[in-house]
Amino acid sequence: MKKNYSLFFALLTGILSAQYDSFSGTGNLSSNGWDAHSSVGSGPVQILTTTSDAVNSLKYTGIKNPTGNRIELRSSQAEDLNKAFTAPISTTVFVSFFLKYTNVSNLAANSLTTAPTYFAHLSPVAGASIGTAWPARISVKQGSAANTFNLGILNTTGGTITASDIFGATPANYNTNTTYFVVIKYDLTTTSTSGTSSIWINPTVGTSAPAATVTSSIGTSAKPASIAAFAVRQASSTSAVGSIGTLEMDEVRIGTSWQDVVVPETLSTVDAAKNKVLISNTLVKDQFRVLSDKKSAVEIYSATGQLVKKQNVNSYEFVNVSDLKKGVYMVKLNNGTETNMVKIIKE
Repeated sequence: MKKNYSLFFALLTGILSAQYDSFSGTGNLSSNGWDAHSSVGSGPVQILTTTSDAVNSLKYTGIKNPTGNRIELRSSQAEDLNKAFTAPISTTVFVSFFLKYTNVSNLAANSLTTAPTYFAHLSPVAGASIGTAWPARISVKQGSAANTFNLGILNTTGGTITASDIFGATPANYNTNTTYFVVIKYDLTTTSTSGTSSIWINPTVGTSAPAATVTSSIGTSAKPASIAAFAVRQASSTSAVGSIGTLEMDEVRIGTSWQDVVVPETLSTVDAAKNKVLISNTLVKDQFRVLSDKKSAVEIYSATGQLVKKQNVNSYEFVNVSDLKKGVYMVKLNNGTETNMVKIIKE
């Protein structure tokens, strides 16, 4: 019994490391779990409840269906807010979200010498005051064609930094009124004294991260001991340098791994029956995700048929198997509608 409790708490810890905000409330974002830290009440960030890609939400094919509403950030408004982490993260921070730009007319010019602005970033501090030492600033400027924009990431400030350090040498153009899937990572475990930031735009949805769109360790500001919040910024500027344009954001996920923030769409019953796979990965190091939109009973058996782990999980939750020895196991999954057996290899 004691061992079972240990397994339960190990699994629970893994689940609690991830956070999800679908903006299911209404009104000001500051009344829905985010703290305003700059220009409080001056052009507050609003939760939009008008019709969008999927009811009131943004939608990106391949990622789990959205719920709730979405938010809008504007250049003409000033209030900035942050979402506190459940606990500060001192290893790797991952954040994902859906992004749709609706107006780019007053963004920074399409130039590798003009300093861009940014609309979101990480912070070592959460709450009503978060200072200015912000890594992983998600940066934006006009694209090379009309009604397009470029996305990049500023690792940290300090030193000589060019736009090519932020966007890459040949930035891709992204279209207005199109929803994109964005993932960022800030790695505090690297040897770089400023940490390392990465950004993906529309990455392949899988169990591990593909090559990033941009990765950078640029900047001389020292990396913090930990990260405590994700922040959004409106800039309150109509200049060609400070403006962020107008954008919508949705489905914010925060975690410590790629799997925490890249959640694939539910497999249909037909696909599940055909593929006989209801987990995210069969080559497993520490954990796998159960791909079902229902609660599931999970049983793991050794190669000799011994039941070594049993757990009930909610939709899309992880099963932690870091305590199991290397080898081949059979996973039995029952979500109340169907039962499947999947072979996994524990590394």
